[in-house]
Amino acid sequence: MSTAEDESVGPNKQLHTYGDYLRDVLGPGRYSHPDEYASILDAAAQRGVDIVDRPGTLAYEPALSSGNPGRLLLDPDASIGAMRHEFKHLLDDQASGYQGFRLMADSDIFWKLEFRGYMEEINLARELREFDVGRKILKEMRARRQEIFGDKI
Repeated sequence: MSTAEDESVGPNKQLHTYGDYLRDVLGPGRYSHPDEYASILDAAAQRGVDIVDRPGTLAYEPALSSGNPGRLLLDPDASIGAMRHEFKHLLDDQASGYQGFRLMADSDIFWKLEFRGYMEEINLARELREFDVGRKILKEMRARRQEIFGDKI
């Protein structure tokens, strides 16, 4: 994940990648947590998720049509926290029956999914006692909420 944006969704419900604040603390997940990193990739592949190597980007992108798994846009240097965040999105998409981008049409549901993803990172920052990093992630999470709800909040 980086500060680059992936604008493949559209003007109101765009997929974005943001700062991977845990990377500065832990380094790339493939080195800091190699077994978990490999397990996430394996679990994604077993679910039929297309894994796309894309340096500078980390996102789980639901399929355009319902009933199909999406794709994982993967920065190979992503932290394990960022990987957990995106894997949570994949699991939530699967739990919904792979509804695809329809999940993103409802701001309340979309925010719930984003909240769950960010909490993966925040919980890891807490576990590591990296409270400054946790505050940065929380600030980013609040900005994401504002993006999703706009003037409704």
